[in-house]
Amino acid sequence: MFDEAKRMGLVLPGLAPAIPAPARQVAGPSQTPEEIAHSVEEFLRTKFRYTLDIERVSRLDPLQEFLFVRRAGHCEYFAAAMAVMLRTLGVPSRVVNGFQRGEWNPYGQYYIVRYYDAHSWVEAFMPGVGWVTFDPTPRATV
Repeated sequence: MFDEAKRMGLVLPGLAPAIPAPARQVAGPSQTPEEIAHSVEEFLRTKFRYTLDIERVSRLDPLQEFLFVRRAGHCEYFAAAMAVMLRTLGVPSRVVNGFQRGEWNPYGQYYIVRYYDAHSWVEAFMPGVGWVTFDPTPRATV
C-alpha cells in the first residue's frame, strides 16, 4: 500500500509543456528530494503573493495562470503548484487539506477552529524518512 501511495504521488494530469521548465529551473543543482522540495517551497513563498481575491485574467488553465500570469493566489493554488512541480521532478507529492491554528479558549480548555482556519499544504516523500510536510504558501500581509 505504501508503494502504491508513492506511485500515485507521481501521477500527473495532462500538463501544458511550459509547466515543467520552471520546476527544473527552480530546483537548479538540487540533488536530493529534500533539497528539491525546499527549493520549490522557497520559490513559491518568496516570489508569489497570497490573496483571496482571485479573478481569471487569461484563457490559460488555472495552474498556468497562477504560475505565469497572476503569480498570486490562496493556499490551494500554492499547494497544487508545488505538488505538480515536485512530481515533474520525480518527487512523489500530495496535497493535504485540513485546518491549522485555531483559537485557544482558556475558559473551556479547547481550541475553536473556524472555517477560515482551513488550509492546504504539501507532503513530499523523502526516502528513508517517509512523507514530510512543506507549506509553500506565504503568510498573508494585512
